[in-house]
Amino acid sequence: MGRTPGSIDSELSFKRDLLKAMKRMRFDAQPHEDKWDTGIPDISWAKDGMDGWLEVKWEDKGPNVTGQVVLHTLTSKQALWLRRRGEAGNNRVFLMLGTPEVTCLWPFTFVLPWEHATRRVHIPWEECKNKGQYSLGEPADWPVLLSRLIL
Repeated sequence: MGRTPGSIDSELSFKRDLLKAMKRMRFDAQPHEDKWDTGIPDISWAKDGMDGWLEVKWEDKGPNVTGQVVLHTLTSKQALWLRRRGEAGNNRVFLMLGTPEVTCLWPFTFVLPWEHATRRVHIPWEECKNKGQYSLGEPADWPVLLSRLIL
């Protein structure tokens, strides 16, 4: 499914596709976006006795000429919430980044330590491949990506 670069619909349609895939794979997933609960990750999920949180981002560009995927800043409320839950909970907090070229999934602390959560991050593509789960092109290979959540 193609997405319109630069449009808010890009991230919304990416999340919608992700939630549909989670339902097909029998995850109990719930989106958390409203004007009262700012900072909470986009999706909470449970499956096979495990549960966690998933922050979902969409960037219009994939790996750049220097071989890095750029993740723009999280809001300070998102960073605070993720840090608190990651340190106090079961540490099953993940980041999924979709681009037109690749979709990546990592444990959140791989992307950056909790204390640096509000900075723009340049993630080397080799690190994406080596330490995360990824799927090239669209549509994403949801079963491969989502299986990483319950390992």
